[in-house]
Amino acid sequence: MKKCWAGLLGLALAGLLAGCGASAAQNTLTVWVYPVGDFADADAAGVQALAAAYEAADPGTHVEIVAKQPGEDGDLAAAIAAGAAPDLVLDSAERLLRAADAGAALADMQELWTDGAAADFDAVSTRIAPACRDGGGTARVYPLAVMVDCMAVNRQVFDAAGALAYLGDDRTWSVNDFRRALDALVESGAYVPGIVFGGGTGGDQGSRLLLQNLAGAAFTDDAHTRYTFGGADATGALGTLAELCGAGLLRYDNKASAADELRMFAQGGTAVSFCWNAANQAAYAADSGFTPYAVAFPTDGTPQLYGAVWGFALPEGGKADTARRFVRFACDDAAQGPATVRLTGQLPVRASFGDVWAGTPDAERMQGFAALLPYLGDLYGVTPGWGPQRVAWRQLLEDAFTGESIESAVATYEG
Repeated sequence: MKKCWAGLLGLALAGLLAGCGASAAQNTLTVWVYPVGDFADADAAGVQALAAAYEAADPGTHVEIVAKQPGEDGDLAAAIAAGAAPDLVLDSAERLLRAADAGAALADMQELWTDGAAADFDAVSTRIAPACRDGGGTARVYPLAVMVDCMAVNRQVFDAAGALAYLGDDRTWSVNDFRRALDALVESGAYVPGIVFGGGTGGDQGSRLLLQNLAGAAFTDDAHTRYTFGGADATGALGTLAELCGAGLLRYDNKASAADELRMFAQGGTAVSFCWNAANQAAYAADSGFTPYAVAFPTDGTPQLYGAVWGFALPEGGKADTARRFVRFACDDAAQGPATVRLTGQLPVRASFGDVWAGTPDAERMQGFAALLPYLGDLYGVTPGWGPQRVAWRQLLEDAFTGESIESAVATYEG
């Protein structure tokens, strides 16, 4: 015992454990996680439970989870080039693929994409697999969870105004039914039902999806090489939106941010939100004294919703074999997989997992988002020029509502 206590004073921890007969970890797996659900905090109980569960399944391996914040797409590439990259990264597939385009050397994850796994993903949405592959078709991401961006309505206010009659049981509505619902809301109360916010690029998926669905148009080409939203489609959709604002059914606010809109909705100041998803509902739930009801954007075709696929990427040069074993455990294991999905606060990409939220306090809330997954559309955020496009999009709204004409605003955006 004296020898062991001496070791405590003079040796590093690994050497001490070896000297005292304890089993030292032979291998450290470093995992960077970007903020989604509980993964925003590396010390969260569930995150540490995942690490401990894998360490028990793979004796001799220590899992070090490091919480990161989203930065420029070149950050991961720079870390890899400097030899400071992690062994694994958990982030949105969109950001991971943009990082790969920026020079981050990410390994091919195809080995994990068995026929059974691919079929399981497709059974949830055929949009999941393409969102994980680069322009050449190489699988750079192995998916874990998925979520949709959508609208929400104040169910109690809609019910009192008779506006729920204009929503289908499948949570969809036509452009005309959307207008009729707004009319009913205005007739029943004194406030404008919703705002079109333009105070920044955050949450821009709200106005983008609203206009894209009003127009029934694609936002980019299929190959994600260029932005195609514009011309008559954009002019017509903006005209419809301007008409709704002119009639007092909506209000454009170039000072309001997405957070402002969400607070107004959560506090009952508006009856609709254009910036809804599971993360936003969780963040603003404490302010909601009503039932937010997730719905699709109004369209005269099939709704096309945006969203995010979250998954793991493997920087080249790391501990590839251990990393792949961890991914299989965290994503595919019948017991651990559903628990890992719940840590993200999202929905599973595997149909075989069923309802991972059943029996939890979030069961009903998450069922609403799951009902909208069939409308998950193209996840086009990997198209080159995404950042500048978002800035131009905000300017499009401001020009269309405060400039000389919608036509000139669209021409500027296209240029």
